[in-house]
Amino acid sequence: MTQFYSIHCKTHLHVGSGDSNYGVIDKLIQRDPATQTPCIFASSLKGAFREYFKIKNGDALTDTIFGKSEKSKTDKSKLVFHQAYTLSIPIRSNKVPYFNMTSPNAIDDLVELLEMLEKSAYLTLISELSSFKKQAQKGKLVLFHQPIEGLHIEDFDESEIVFDQSYNVPKSISTLFGDQPVLADNEHYLEMCSDYRLPVIARNNLENGQSKNLWYEQIMPRASRFFFAVTPLDEPICIDFFSEFKEERFVQIGANATIGYGVCSIVPF
Repeated sequence: MTQFYSIHCKTHLHVGSGDSNYGVIDKLIQRDPATQTPCIFASSLKGAFREYFKIKNGDALTDTIFGKSEKSKTDKSKLVFHQAYTLSIPIRSNKVPYFNMTSPNAIDDLVELLEMLEKSAYLTLISELSSFKKQAQKGKLVLFHQPIEGLHIEDFDESEIVFDQSYNVPKSISTLFGDQPVLADNEHYLEMCSDYRLPVIARNNLENGQSKNLWYEQIMPRASRFFFAVTPLDEPICIDFFSEFKEERFVQIGANATIGYGVCSIVPF
């Protein structure tokens, strides 16, 4: 049975694409080729989980489950990792540290994967996600609680913020998207996920105390969330993997582990 997980970024995350925009940003993050929204390629996920599992369980069991080599025809991985898609990104405000913003397209990505892989097991969640998506309003950012006096949200005009008290956010939605979920239309969401809106951090290479190379690296900020799925090709062999991740675990994903990047909470749902 395919298992679904959410990724909660506890620190900044940089899973590099190997590309630059030949302008300000030297190191870009991975993006889905179809939608251009941030993602984590399946190969990057598999590498991170393999390293975590190897440290916990040693080479023999890791090779049995993950395979010894991608080029080997006899020792292939018994797990299929699916690409991780963005669930929500944090947007700052003056009243609370951040809200968790998502969009109809982001919700559709999750529903599509659930329906494709394990529809019968997630009928209730699919229904709640579809209902939540319908609350989106063109050109608006929808918040689901009482109006907050003097609220300002970064990159949104006051006229674009709508408070909807008629819709009661299900617990499953706040668990997946964050405690303060807000719903933007697809256009706003794509803009907030663009190269011009995501944080870019300057990195410096020092030699003998002197700056020799200054470059700029794009990140997904902490509190960003993704989702992905893992499908077993041989369930008995993979039981140790799924037993390890039946509860929340912390996995380092992407680059810059030595400066604290990529610490992620992996939560099954």
